[in-house]
Parts: sequence; C-alpha cells; structure tokens
Amino acid sequence: MEEEEPFNPDYVEVERVLDVAITSDPVTGEEVTHYLVCWRSLAYEDSTWELEQDVDVAKIKAFNHFRRLPPLRERQVFTVSLTSND
Repeated sequence: MEEEEPFNPDYVEVERVLDVAITSDPVTGEEVTHYLVCWRSLAYEDSTWELEQDVDVAKIKAFNHFRRLPPLRERQVFTVSLTSND
C-alpha cells in the first residue's frame, strides 16, 4: 500500500500575486476582480486565479506597488559596456 504524502501548509499560503483580471459577473453585471496567485512551495504552473476577497491584502498591495513604473524623473539609467577588457 502506498503511503499518502502529508499535507504541506505552504500550499495554501500566497507567495506572491502575479496578475490581475477584472471582469463582469454575467448574472449581476457587477465588477469582479481575480488575482493570479503563486502559492508558496509550488511551481508557477500551479498558480490559480482567486477572488480578491480570498487574497491577503498585503500581497495585493505589494503586487500593485511593484507593477507600477516610477515616474521618469525617479528612474535610474544604467549603461552596459559590451567591449572586452582582454
């Protein structure tokens, strides 16, 4: 008989939010927000779309913060030299 793998509690903890989708409920016409969630200890291909109310508010805030580009005056420009120092 094969032993079952014990449940890993990491699988229900949000690692990060990857994307957002806003749609309309076909019945009520209400706006519905879903977030694509990457779960801790699981691969990206195991990410799932979850309702906004089921996602940790702090993870949503972090997602919104990092997806916004800073204003041009706050951006830093880096240059890369492609010449060899040999």
